Amino acid sequence: MGFAAKRSHAEFRCDTANCQTLFSYPSPAPTTLFSDPPPSIPSRTRSFRTESGDKDSTYEQKVRSWQAKEQFHTSRRREKSPLPLLRRSASLPTLSELRSLPLIAPLTQQNLLSAEGEMDPRLAGAPATPQKSVSSISQTYDTPSQASHASSSVDVGAKLEIINIFGHETSTPILQKLPDFKAEVLSVVSGERLSAMKPQSAKRFRSDFNDVKSRNEATLHDRMMPHMIKSGRTVSGGENADELYKEFREDGLDRNIDADFSAGCVPIPPCHAFEKNLERLFGVKNPKPDFTFGFNPSTFTKDEQLLLQRYDTSYALSKGIISPFFIMEWKGSRGTMQDCSVQARRGGAAIVNARRQIRASTIPDYDYFTPDLATIAFSCAMTSEIAYIAVHWCQRIADNDYWYMAVAKRFFLAEDDDIQRLRLCLHNIIDWGLSERRNSIKEELRALDERWQIARSRDLETQQGSVSKRRRKE
Repeated sequence: MGFAAKRSHAEFRCDTANCQTLFSYPSPAPTTLFSDPPPSIPSRTRSFRTESGDKDSTYEQKVRSWQAKEQFHTSRRREKSPLPLLRRSASLPTLSELRSLPLIAPLTQQNLLSAEGEMDPRLAGAPATPQKSVSSISQTYDTPSQASHASSSVDVGAKLEIINIFGHETSTPILQKLPDFKAEVLSVVSGERLSAMKPQSAKRFRSDFNDVKSRNEATLHDRMMPHMIKSGRTVSGGENADELYKEFREDGLDRNIDADFSAGCVPIPPCHAFEKNLERLFGVKNPKPDFTFGFNPSTFTKDEQLLLQRYDTSYALSKGIISPFFIMEWKGSRGTMQDCSVQARRGGAAIVNARRQIRASTIPDYDYFTPDLATIAFSCAMTSEIAYIAVHWCQRIADNDYWYMAVAKRFFLAEDDDIQRLRLCLHNIIDWGLSERRNSIKEELRALDERWQIARSRDLETQQGSVSKRRRKE
């Protein structure tokens, strides 16, 4: 085994230079951006190792080609990156630009009236403010969840229109074209009363309402319902008698709180009756009003209750009460008027549908094409700022039934006058139900009883005839 020959210092320096040339990666000079990857750039570096010059040249060409391609893709990524554009365009608006933005109308009684197409005569000379529709007022949200929830309510409202259940945007103009029917509805809602809400009661209402309007619905119901509808009212005792205070329950009023309506009560057109997922397709959901007002069963005799149970689909519409005629929907700080409106549309349509069926069964040649005051229903939708009283009715147009919900009265809950008018209207609706609506039901029950007696006598005659025939044969 031999040893390597001794090398001179010059030979060592030469070999070291060749190694440095082989393994060094010089930085390329700045170049312009390429639209396509350039071809391999030939090496201009000369190898000191003449015996392996071809190999060194090939390796250097590959290195330079790799560097050129890397530079090309880096430049392409910079061109596609949105960051430089964002830096240039994401500048804050100037003060003049902010001042030029459109103003939002304040939530005042004038703007509420103007949004509905009416103007308060007392405010006729007031300066105009930018109009803002009632629907847009209720679309002012505090959190993203409120905005998304309201958006879903709007979607449900559009789906209900597919099955001909319309909200106040469509129904209110139709009510304007029915002057006689509108006058009858307003006479129910806006009639004069023997006793009015006292000013101190209105102040207590507003004080309690300000305390609980930002809380949940259950707290809002518990605190505000005694202010909205009292347990009784002052009634006339007759021509020569003094006025009397009478409880609503004495006249047969009863109510359910947060109770489900019977399944399948929302009217569905026959062409869609066999669809399976009605909620997803048409927004149909079992109504569950916050408050449902109807009649206590003790208001009717046992025979009348049997007739109602047999013929009236509204008998079990809300368990425990008979023939509802008025519902209320409340929303707390997280709710919107769209939510109230959608829920009231379903509940009101269910009540009208049930009343219409029993009404048509007792009247020969019933007129389906004209609004019937004996089948209407009322609803009150309320948020932390505004309240609506709406009327629900049905009309048949070209063999199709259309269910409407139109705003009859609206109230701004920051005004004492509106608070007094709201309670007056609610008491008027209840008195109407306990008088005219109950009288209509009594008339229908008499007609049903006559029909039942006739059918019973025919059955007896048929049975007696069959018995006599058998005897003759014997």
